[in-house]
Amino acid sequence: MPDLSELLAAEARRQEPTSQPPFEDLIRARRGRDRRGRIAAGSLLVAAVAGVALVPTLVAAQRPPTTSVVVGPGSAATVTGVLRSSGGPVGTGQFGLPGVIVFESATGQTTTTKTGSDGTFTTAVKPGTYTVTGTSPRYGDGKSTCRATDPVTVSRTDLASVTVFCQMRTAAAPPAGSLTARLILPTPTIRTGESVTAQIILTNNTGQEIHLVGCGPIYTVLLTGNGYTPGPSWLDCAKPITIPKGDTTYPVTVAATYSECSPRGDQGMAKCLPKNGSMPGLPRGRYTATTWGVTDQVPLPAPITVTVKP
Repeated sequence: MPDLSELLAAEARRQEPTSQPPFEDLIRARRGRDRRGRIAAGSLLVAAVAGVALVPTLVAAQRPPTTSVVVGPGSAATVTGVLRSSGGPVGTGQFGLPGVIVFESATGQTTTTKTGSDGTFTTAVKPGTYTVTGTSPRYGDGKSTCRATDPVTVSRTDLASVTVFCQMRTAAAPPAGSLTARLILPTPTIRTGESVTAQIILTNNTGQEIHLVGCGPIYTVLLTGNGYTPGPSWLDCAKPITIPKGDTTYPVTVAATYSECSPRGDQGMAKCLPKNGSMPGLPRGRYTATTWGVTDQVPLPAPITVTVKP
């Protein structure tokens, strides 16, 4: 006589859907899933006990390597410094330059930082020895490299200062008389508040191009006299200046106005025009058209007397 378990199994087979696998197969499949579940759970348990972070490990493996120094908390020192000009002809001066500073270690790892408009910078760098370089759009159009004088060693304490120099070339002075200049005015009379366009013809008889460094127009002409002694304003930058062979004509503006003013007419300056804040006209009288060069290596034309009329 069949026992109770056999009767129950037979009844289950009779009532199962025709599309469902046999009852014994279901039992075997369930047992297989249970075994796989226990194996998977056991694997996760082993990973958890071992302290393995499975997902982060997969993500990290997909990250590309980096060549920049990664500064971690407590592992870097603060480095301050300045990117500035050095040398060059008289008239360019020494000044801070905006740009980019690069710290490069012996292994080729780099830390890059930007300077402010005055050339100063502050950055965090790991301890070590670095070659420090820089570039500036105002030095060789950003194509020339500026350098710190010596390799810089960074310790865990803050480094006081690093100076990166942009060395300007000083051209050899041309032979006497090989460079000449003359100023040509369209008229010796200018109405007060008005201006005229003049020309300075620079003649280079050296037989070769002359390369200088400066910033702004190569020549500036101002009217001086009657107790008025203005001076030119030059931009702080360093760009190559090439004087071609032969004659080169440079247009210049000669204005019968003050070169600076203030809203209230204080600080030793004339009062700006109230309508638009522009420069007021010079008083009537005789003045001298005086020329300034961007460097002391360009010749200056002889001054010309100009009459300012109302």
